[in-house]
Amino acid sequence: MSEADPQSRKPERPSKHFSDAELMRYARQIILPGWDIEAQSKLAQARVLVVGAGGLGCPIALSLCRAGVGALCLIDNDVVELSNLQRQSLFTEAHLGQSKAQVAVSELKKHNPYVVLSAVQDRVQNCTHEFLGGFDLIIDGSDNFATRDWLNSVAFDSKVPLLSAAAVGYDGQLALYDFSQSDQACYRCVFGEGGVDTRCSELGVLTTTTQVMGALAANAALIWLGQGVNNIENQLLLWSAKTLTSRKITYHRDPLCEVCGTPPEST
Repeated sequence: MSEADPQSRKPERPSKHFSDAELMRYARQIILPGWDIEAQSKLAQARVLVVGAGGLGCPIALSLCRAGVGALCLIDNDVVELSNLQRQSLFTEAHLGQSKAQVAVSELKKHNPYVVLSAVQDRVQNCTHEFLGGFDLIIDGSDNFATRDWLNSVAFDSKVPLLSAAAVGYDGQLALYDFSQSDQACYRCVFGEGGVDTRCSELGVLTTTTQVMGALAANAALIWLGQGVNNIENQLLLWSAKTLTSRKITYHRDPLCEVCGTPPEST
């Protein structure tokens, strides 16, 4: 574990008093009706974990960084490859062979010096539950069912909201699971157990699919962190690059779910 890897300790909440330069930087956001300085302050004290510094993680992290999130941590155990450059917007050929998480953080620092940034070059499963439970929001941009399902269980146990984004081919999906409410469903309720992986390396992905879904995920995160509103509550957002259309599918908590369901009473 390197000194840059913070997965053994709980992240600290940023203490925020805006400087004149920060107020000017975020001015166009602060004047928004319903946002104002209070929402900006909430965002500036928020701690966000982005799992996966790839096609989704890059645009998500960049948007949150520019918007003024307080602390942002990126986890990824992979290195930059040539095939990543088509869609992973924080990387260039100069970064080939380097840690995705560390390069992403280095690039993000150029966009906003006021955000506390950290990188973990490791699998998220190797992080302690105490560390993962110390965030205000976990954003899942991973590319396999096992990681998504595992994160769902940890987030539920820690009562940390989980924003789950996916993009493959021409299609994307997004859901925000709020585990602070007992009637809310979880990822397992929606997708079941033993889901099938749909990887970009096998099925391909359009550049804009990841960028649009990354922007939508960042949007949902900002509204949640700044205003406390889940604008896709109990809904799975589906977006199509081919038709430029989106739709929402309502889902419900499965009372028999092994993650969030109510255990049957023993007789």
